[in-house]
Amino acid sequence: MPTEQDLRNALTALADRAPSEVNVSDVISNHAPGRRSVARIALPLVAAIVVVAVAVTLSVLGARDKGASTEPMNSTPAPSIFALDRYYFSISPIPGYTVRDGGTEQTMQWMTVSGDAAGKPVDATVMLFPTGGFRPTRPARAQDVTVNGVPGFYGTFATQPNTQRIKVLYQGALAWEYAPNAWAVVFSPEANYIDPSSLPSGAHPYILGAASALSEPVARQIAEAVRPGQIHEVRVPVTFTTLPANATPVIQNMNYDTLGVGIFIGPATPGTYFSPKTLHVQVFAPSAKTGDEGNTGLGYRPVTFGAFHGAYYAVEDRIEVTNGTVSVNVGTGVPQGIFSLDDLEKTVEGMRFASSLSDESTWFPVSDVLPH
Repeated sequence: MPTEQDLRNALTALADRAPSEVNVSDVISNHAPGRRSVARIALPLVAAIVVVAVAVTLSVLGARDKGASTEPMNSTPAPSIFALDRYYFSISPIPGYTVRDGGTEQTMQWMTVSGDAAGKPVDATVMLFPTGGFRPTRPARAQDVTVNGVPGFYGTFATQPNTQRIKVLYQGALAWEYAPNAWAVVFSPEANYIDPSSLPSGAHPYILGAASALSEPVARQIAEAVRPGQIHEVRVPVTFTTLPANATPVIQNMNYDTLGVGIFIGPATPGTYFSPKTLHVQVFAPSAKTGDEGNTGLGYRPVTFGAFHGAYYAVEDRIEVTNGTVSVNVGTGVPQGIFSLDDLEKTVEGMRFASSLSDESTWFPVSDVLPH
């Protein structure tokens, strides 16, 4: 029986004899359904070798038109679970762009790239999933792409797991299989909208920032700068000398933005962020006004302890305070959390901060964050 490589070799030779006037994108467009669909396209077992030949020939022609790399797919397996103390990937320098923030949890890691493309501001999220993790569903009208020799697609689809019935899709997103059974995506977080097919009858979808969607060249440029397997340590600007007695001393998620860092401490169960049992800590640069100290009508009240002052959000069981050097937001983020105001105050008083929020060389390794 001929192998897949035998078929590819034969079809490559066939493609070399194809007329140069063939525009594959026109062929695909003419046969694409009129209504954009996000249903998974499962490639069926094909009885007729002619169907296989046509499908693979179109793929070969499309790759030739795009000048695709012939590098083999990365054969190094990715982890099945990401460690929280290190990134599994890095992003090589891209002219005109900077890595702006990121985050890590067991089921995904991400960084955000910002810059300018032909005078248009660009904000893109690069997200990697572990082996056997989330696999993006290829939309019917996807465009084939190649990222450093690895096949992928560009289009409108869900870029991360949808845990709710209502599905959020992202326009101008790109996905590729960076390692066997492990996927990565690049997308603009502003270019999202709700899949109309997931809405209740009579509801209207919203569309947010369609103009922010990444073009295929921009998405591919960012994707090609991603370097899976280049592991580097995660560092944070704070350590804890004490935690509430009823807190679960496990870091389950960390995220970074231009202001500082967010850390979720609690039960190591996906989906428990902002739960009554999860301690959510944010450390950021001090602002002129923290919280809503003057607004007592919505459950806020001023608090002062040690060198800190700010507001206690009674409705959400959290405090937002500053000592003039650093601002801190600590709590559950949801009503009826298990931590008392006294718990939160002691947690803040026991925090030790890096000498600079803007200089990551002064930050602490994740292994030193929780009390031992």
